[in-house]
Amino acid sequence: MAMMKLLAVGLAVVAANVATAENVNWLNAADGDWNTPGNWDKTRVPGAADNAYFDKFGSYTVTSETDVPTVQILGVKNDADVTLNFSTNTLCMDKGKSDYGIRVPSADCVGSHPKLTIASGTITNFYSCKVGAYKADTATLVLTGTNTFISTHKDDYFIGAAACQAILIVTN
Repeated sequence: MAMMKLLAVGLAVVAANVATAENVNWLNAADGDWNTPGNWDKTRVPGAADNAYFDKFGSYTVTSETDVPTVQILGVKNDADVTLNFSTNTLCMDKGKSDYGIRVPSADCVGSHPKLTIASGTITNFYSCKVGAYKADTATLVLTGTNTFISTHKDDYFIGAAACQAILIVTN
């Protein structure tokens, strides 16, 4: 009986320590710096235990003059048209779970046209890249300028995997 109580206490401690990713949403409807806490709804920059989402309507550019903290998911929703310009800096995805990566759109957004442009910088360690894997009218990922994608898995790319038109544009 004492062993079962000890096991139950141990399982409760383990369950309490399992962290789920918190969603941190971009607030700034204009251009801004990724590393400015006031640009995010939690008044902090998303970190390794977080999902970074862009869902503000309109077109805006997010920049960074330093490496961006690690996140689990980089997602774009609704009619957001986001350009990431990280210069020569890096955004690293956390390998803590099997579903981390890039999502355009990041959830069902019927009637929307989310767009992510990666103008410069490096995105590394992502597990998957899903463009149009959820419901939206049109989802677009644009890779332009100087950027590098380094994936840890070679077979987890979805372009138009659901009832959605997906567009991938690669220019140099």
